[in-house]
Amino acid sequence: MRQRALPLCCIAIGAAFLARATAGQMSYTDSIRPKKDVLFFCRILSEDIDKVVYRLPGEPADKTILQRDIAYVKYSDTPRKITDADKYFEEKQYVRAINDYRQGMRDPNVRKFWAEPHCMYRIGECYLHLEPPKLDEAFRELSELNEKHPRNKFMAEAKVKLAEIQEKRGKHSEALTAYQQVEKERDAKGEPRFSEKTRTAAAFGMVRCMLALKQHDEALDKLKKLQAQIGDEDFDLAYRVAAQRVAIYLGMEDFSRAREESEAIISKAKRQWNDLVGKKEMATKGRALRRALATCYNALGDAHMASQAKDNVREALVNYMWVVALFDESAEEHAKALLKAGQCRMKLGQKAKAQLLWKELKQRHPRSEWTTRIPKDESAQSSRTPREKGATR
Repeated sequence: MRQRALPLCCIAIGAAFLARATAGQMSYTDSIRPKKDVLFFCRILSEDIDKVVYRLPGEPADKTILQRDIAYVKYSDTPRKITDADKYFEEKQYVRAINDYRQGMRDPNVRKFWAEPHCMYRIGECYLHLEPPKLDEAFRELSELNEKHPRNKFMAEAKVKLAEIQEKRGKHSEALTAYQQVEKERDAKGEPRFSEKTRTAAAFGMVRCMLALKQHDEALDKLKKLQAQIGDEDFDLAYRVAAQRVAIYLGMEDFSRAREESEAIISKAKRQWNDLVGKKEMATKGRALRRALATCYNALGDAHMASQAKDNVREALVNYMWVVALFDESAEEHAKALLKAGQCRMKLGQKAKAQLLWKELKQRHPRSEWTTRIPKDESAQSSRTPREKGATR
């Protein structure tokens, strides 16, 4: 009996050790889904902007897969705090997300090479999404990310956002230099380091900065190259290029050219809108058309406002009111239209109607730059209640 029990005991102990080893391995099983293949399980050993190094179960040699070939990766040791933070980020609860990201990347059991870049980049994004955005905190977080992890997965996006922050601060020369560096950066083979999408975002940023710095010829030249690169196949980007060209003509005070360009874009967008009605492409292309129409109606208003003649002011008002009435999903263009329409009303002697437009601007877009441009005396007067106004009479 004792002889029979000994082998059974050994088998039980061996099974327990095997189960423990298997459980330990499974608890650290990561997954990678390539873009053109099926998902597989592995142990990820490192990850940067170019590649992921991993090891398959039971194989001693490491393998490498390029980031451009990956749909997504998933780490098995993701702490609960980081999972919660991602959920809060998607729900736009940015303060809670920041707190959980900070706690999550301090977890002693997590692999720092992926957790820290993921959390630091998301924290920077959270600061930019706050109302009002905390530009200094975002700049500090994203700068520290690229300094601490110089080849991190989010390096390209972080560099573009750092340039955008400088642009929002009004430091257009610094922003222009930062955008140029993104566009010019090369890898070891001399190929562009960042994706075409990232380089296009940097190119648009360069054009905006050149416009702010009154480098109009350089801006037009850059936009021309960007247009040749994009072509007409990318529906959204083609309209963004066209709208940016109108902005440059306005900056040059070439108002007749700005009007011509705006009217041509509006006419084309209306035709294409009619062609898209009832088609499945409307869901994506329709948004691009509406953004272009909002921008160009505002640009037409600006071009007409350049003249002080009453007829031109009325024409400007009509264009601004198109945006006010129909394009409120384009927040910045809608805010601009409310401010400018109010200015037109004032020029036409319609003070009460101007104050109503500015009141709507303050209610709908309290954090917008355009709200800060409401004349102070009119802003104070339009915000007073009827009882307060009566008390001062």
